[in-house]
Amino acid sequence: MKRWMIGILCIVLLLPATIQAAHGDEDETQAECERRTIAAAYRLKFAMYDGDIFNWEDYVRVASKMFNNSLEKYPESMELNERLQDLTFDRVKDEDISERERKSLQDSLDNHYKNLYEENPKSILHIYLYSRTIYDGKENLRLADQMLKIDKNSYWANEAAGWSYDRLRQCDKAEKYLKRAIAIDSTKFDAYSALARSYLENKRYEEAFPLALKAYRLALHPRLGSNDYGNAKVSAMELRDKELDIQIERAALQKITPEEEDALWYFRYRAEEISKAYRIIEEPDSVYRYIALMETCCELLDQPWSKARLLCDKACFEAWQGNNEEALELLEQAAEQGFRDYTYIETNSDLAGLQEEGRLKELIIPMKETAKKHALSNPINETAPDFTLVSTDGDTVTLSDLKGRIVILDFWSMCCGSVGAYTMMIVEKYLEGHPDEFYFFGVGNGITDLEAFKELFREEWKIEAPVLIANQEVFDEYGIEGTPYILLIDKQGNKTYCNIGYGKNKVGYTKKIHDMLDWWLEELKKE
Repeated sequence: MKRWMIGILCIVLLLPATIQAAHGDEDETQAECERRTIAAAYRLKFAMYDGDIFNWEDYVRVASKMFNNSLEKYPESMELNERLQDLTFDRVKDEDISERERKSLQDSLDNHYKNLYEENPKSILHIYLYSRTIYDGKENLRLADQMLKIDKNSYWANEAAGWSYDRLRQCDKAEKYLKRAIAIDSTKFDAYSALARSYLENKRYEEAFPLALKAYRLALHPRLGSNDYGNAKVSAMELRDKELDIQIERAALQKITPEEEDALWYFRYRAEEISKAYRIIEEPDSVYRYIALMETCCELLDQPWSKARLLCDKACFEAWQGNNEEALELLEQAAEQGFRDYTYIETNSDLAGLQEEGRLKELIIPMKETAKKHALSNPINETAPDFTLVSTDGDTVTLSDLKGRIVILDFWSMCCGSVGAYTMMIVEKYLEGHPDEFYFFGVGNGITDLEAFKELFREEWKIEAPVLIANQEVFDEYGIEGTPYILLIDKQGNKTYCNIGYGKNKVGYTKKIHDMLDWWLEELKKE
């Protein structure tokens, strides 16, 4: 969809929503007000991603006004107060602000809620909100006990106590208080969510699934329940029960918000997940029905790459049913539309029976060529900002000292440490076949706990490559907007090629990255 069309769509959708969020309906209940305001804020957040209309600062400012307007009507609403507080949390995480501004915002947030707490020491609302800015389990528990002394039958006091005990790994006590919170008010999703998460961590999957599903259904917006959706999916997978998978996908399909354009993407994803679930229990008619829904979404979205990917998905389904000719025809159409994920074709088990087919091999060749052209298109050709960083092993590394040799940097954030470890492992494996050709470093943001880092990277993933401890300022200097971010720096110290994101297919993604590195290095050797 053209940018100007997106702009008009956002204005048409958001202006009425913002006005309504500001004024509301005199007869609406508190629950209706909460749901409406939160939905409007998420619509605004979606529009923020179109930089011509909103940015983070605009989003926080306008959404704060919306929440404050609704809080004038229901000042004791914990849901509205929590979401208003989350706006500041979001602002602190904004990658476009400096580390200094981030610290200032964090300090302001902490002081604001601490002052409200000190001014209202008997208010469960203000104690609870203050506790959300604290990251110490014992202090969280002290504040929860303070709330319980004020009102032992408060949902929020019991939920906070359960959450605090869970952080302290006292599972029995966490379970006791979270169950008590649910008994007090079974309409809120927070306690269900926390209890499901606790059960999941302790591998109590049969107990975790219904609670995670309940939390997801009760969440006031699908984005608020995204973690619960994930926990339900994990539980269903561990229980090897695909009927449970269908339950969570049906629940997700019912939570679509039709006001947003990205709901169309969400709908397509939901249809894809349901089709997979039906396929596993071998109901092809139902799979066809949801594939038809996916096709409708692709037509409306008008994204060629999405249409090409759907053709491949349909080809895999036809091959799974033994319809090899139909599968090959669909793959030919995908190749004609520029599909370039050749590793998806090479590693997909549904297509295993076609791997010896000459036509399939012929199709993979142009897909790989398309992928190579894409990988080498639009080189960055900018001087890499110099840095001096200390590694997790205590060594000091200055980038400018490495000139004369190619450098590969793998930027990642500790909040998604397993993803960073995954991509580092892939590049490290590539290094085994190319000794002494380049330097390779991981560049980690948010490494504050060296023991946690070593447990994940060194012990669990067996990664030996050096990891440099960076901060947000380094990421800002390099323009890192998404991680993992693999960057190639030439012998003269210039940024050349990069790759953002990761793939879930371990075998296919490893091959993709290794081929990409081959192409990059081959191109640099020509210079």
